[in-house]
Amino acid sequence: MNEQEGLPLWKLFEDATGIKVSYVRSSDSIIVSRIGMENRARQRSWDLAVTTTVNRLPDDALLQFDPPLAHDLIPQARDPNRRWYGVYANYNTPAYNTKLVKTSALPKSYEEFLGHNDWVGKVALDDTDDEWLSARRR
Repeated sequence: MNEQEGLPLWKLFEDATGIKVSYVRSSDSIIVSRIGMENRARQRSWDLAVTTTVNRLPDDALLQFDPPLAHDLIPQARDPNRRWYGVYANYNTPAYNTKLVKTSALPKSYEEFLGHNDWVGKVALDDTDDEWLSARRR
């Protein structure tokens, strides 16, 4: 929402450009699934997608483009084939129950998580947040 106007950004875009927007808000996995199905059916109901999982979209669903300020982005925020550009970052941080885990027992690294055999079966991770798993490989 734009606090000054009290209108959602898509409505401000419509008012400024006259271009009708069909705004869809959903989870990353649903957006990727929808785009993948439409791509296989050779249909497109979208022009722009903002999702952290854009790298999972098929290359043939995305056109190459060069925004004017793309050269200012760090290399990790750009697809080497110029099909997507990062516009924001998500920071996933561990959280813990302060009644069950003492601050002194907290791991200082990802490797130290592996040493906590007493936590086996007690760690929760959203199964769609693969950024947790891929972050370690980067």
